[in-house]
Amino acid sequence: MLNQNGEVILKVLAKVGEPMTLDNIVMYISARARVPPQEISETVRKTLNGGVQFGFVQKWNGEYYAQTGGMGQGTGRRRCMNQKSKGVHKTQRKYNKVH
Repeated sequence: MLNQNGEVILKVLAKVGEPMTLDNIVMYISARARVPPQEISETVRKTLNGGVQFGFVQKWNGEYYAQTGGMGQGTGRRRCMNQKSKGVHKTQRKYNKVH
């Protein structure tokens, strides 16, 4: 997702500072760029899927948010996902000490 579309979506997620649905993201970009939502919805969907696949964007309960967060403006969902990822890192450190 290191393309112009991905950068736009990451900036939107950071600016809003909370998880957004695909429709919310499309409507936000559509209003700012003054283009009909139907013209960009497929591109936004594909870009979000790529972002999720490569770890730039997280998806939880149908909502998307930037992996790095928006300057400390966390939500319960983001904190939940961060706690899960911290657990993985602890396991990895424990594994690395053993091997």
